[in-house]
Amino acid sequence: LLYTIKFEEGTQEENMPCDTIRRFLCRRVKPKTAFQGIICLTVMFFIKLIYSSCLSSNSCIFSSIAQGSEHEIKVAVFVQATDLLSDEEVSNDIYQCVANVGEAKTQHQKFSLFPWMDVEKPLAFEFDLYILYSTTDSVRTIPDEFHELGARKIHETHASSNELLLDSVNFIEQLSLVETQKGRILGSKESPYDFFLTINSKPSAALRHHSLESLCGSPALVQSVLRNLHRSQSGVVVPQGLSLSPDRSKEYLLKDIRELYDIELMLSVSSSEITRRVYRDVTRKDLVSDEKYLWNIVGMFWARYSDFRATEWVRILPWLVSQRSKQNYHALEHTVGKLFLTIPYLEGVNVSEIGPAIKPLGIYFPQYHQVPINDAIHGEGFTEWTLLKPATESTLAKPLGVEEGGLGYYDLTDPEIRRKQGEM
Repeated sequence: LLYTIKFEEGTQEENMPCDTIRRFLCRRVKPKTAFQGIICLTVMFFIKLIYSSCLSSNSCIFSSIAQGSEHEIKVAVFVQATDLLSDEEVSNDIYQCVANVGEAKTQHQKFSLFPWMDVEKPLAFEFDLYILYSTTDSVRTIPDEFHELGARKIHETHASSNELLLDSVNFIEQLSLVETQKGRILGSKESPYDFFLTINSKPSAALRHHSLESLCGSPALVQSVLRNLHRSQSGVVVPQGLSLSPDRSKEYLLKDIRELYDIELMLSVSSSEITRRVYRDVTRKDLVSDEKYLWNIVGMFWARYSDFRATEWVRILPWLVSQRSKQNYHALEHTVGKLFLTIPYLEGVNVSEIGPAIKPLGIYFPQYHQVPINDAIHGEGFTEWTLLKPATESTLAKPLGVEEGGLGYYDLTDPEIRRKQGEM
């Protein structure tokens, strides 16, 4: 009845005192009669009840022990979607991604412990949403649904058509809001966030879907990425198949990205003096060789905030904006996007890749409802239930009756049955 909880404090794993209590009650105080056994189990049950209640309410010593020295994790979600209000598909994709982050946040509150499950408690975190978009004549604010996704704060940035910057520079502009608000530019050394996610609305729907499915495709995936970053196993997490490096064949890239972009041209325009200048301005060091790089072409990734040199990127923002009217502005976009990952990569930060979220599928076996082919072969109204109902063998498992909380001999053509199965 008592569950032994393991928790991490640094690299040390320790056990909860539950095992000691259990041994004391039921091994050292060995019950010799049925009555003593019942008393022992009753005491154990109430200890378990109090312990679980404390964990869920965070109001007692067990709660603080189980959580260790964990501080509140702060996450930022940066969205650059200039077409958010004008493209319904983009709006839906971005909404679903942020919704999954919001749902991942609530998993901590929903978590409960069961003695028969050895599962890891979801990370508790708060997140702020930074969203940049261009307004239209009829719509000048994000849909109300975005305000219901659990973000602690939402920071909206509007951009008119003649002010639009490219995604990487827009992202740095959002970072400048963070740096200014938190006072880091004024000298504070505390990171305003532990981790961040940056996403955008790429012109290719296929690339956007793949990137969002890989970075925020489900609440469980978001929790998995955050645990990975929290344990310092990775400093950056990128979508699989969208990153380019010298030691990796271009065939590794997704087919969609090879068809949409001229990879050779992008590499040539970003391997120039402008690359060395931006690298030097951000790192205060010279780039020895531009033959070592790691380039996430779509510019969407998770990262540990302290590994990203946000302050340094914000410092060169005025110069980046001033280049907007120059002919080589797109080359600058490629350069900045390339260096987002190249700089932490060259500084020894571990960069991991992740594939699209696993999607659970429910497959309905067709013979649990009437179908024409069975009617023709076996007779009108035949289903698998026809064979099971009259069976009397005690070893055969039959469906749990409706009065017992089951669905009985259900018919899958009944929408109410499918709804109940979905709830299950």
